[in-house]
Amino acid sequence: MSSEFKQWCRIKIEKMNKEVDAEVVIQMLCSISEEQSIRDNIYDVFGNNHDSVQFVDTFLLTRKSERQNAQKASGQHQGVTFLFLSFLLQENTKNPKEKIKFFPSNWKGLFPAK
Repeated sequence: MSSEFKQWCRIKIEKMNKEVDAEVVIQMLCSISEEQSIRDNIYDVFGNNHDSVQFVDTFLLTRKSERQNAQKASGQHQGVTFLFLSFLLQENTKNPKEKIKFFPSNWKGLFPAK
């Protein structure tokens, strides 16, 4: 959860009910995966009214968007890493007795020499 999204949640939760611990509610919402369970919990805590419906709708959409963006970023990173390692291994097969020159010194031991 981004810090901006968490801050938005905190502000909206405190606006709906100042007596509720916003951090506890945010942690609870982050631990639940099913959308209907999130809705039910919000309605139990804040009532089923315009503000809570608007909050939960926006929360679910934003959470979904953040998760998709994180997955895309993670997938792109993994793809780049795979391509980089593939290149290094291909280069190494041209002369297998020659050590890979491109690895930083702290990578020793990660890829045992054959």
